[in-house]
Amino acid sequence: GPRGEVRQVYVIRDPEGVFAAAIADVVLMPTNSTRRRYYVVTRINVMERYRGQGYGTKILEMILEDADREGITLLLEPVPSGGLPKKELEAWYERHGFTWGAWHMGRRPKGAPDEEAEGVEEV
Repeated sequence: GPRGEVRQVYVIRDPEGVFAAAIADVVLMPTNSTRRRYYVVTRINVMERYRGQGYGTKILEMILEDADREGITLLLEPVPSGGLPKKELEAWYERHGFTWGAWHMGRRPKGAPDEEAEGVEEV
């Protein structure tokens, strides 16, 4: 990525510990705000043979745990793959606390002040 980009990569290995069963990238979004940090979930991929076994949920929960601990708002554009209907993917993110903004889905960290609830829209 671009120089200076802050990126976090998450990996969950397959049961034998050989392959990446699931992988996710989260990238810091540049902003002028000193009060808020936004990270964009740029991908969550689960190898086809491991889909439907909870790997996607497990890797998303790792991201959410870090975001909550660090007070980070997450943003993403749900892009389905492997024949998954877009509405199903959106519903999956909604079950994990994401809501729709103008052009993306966002999730505030747990414990964020209520007065900042509209902040996801500012991006």
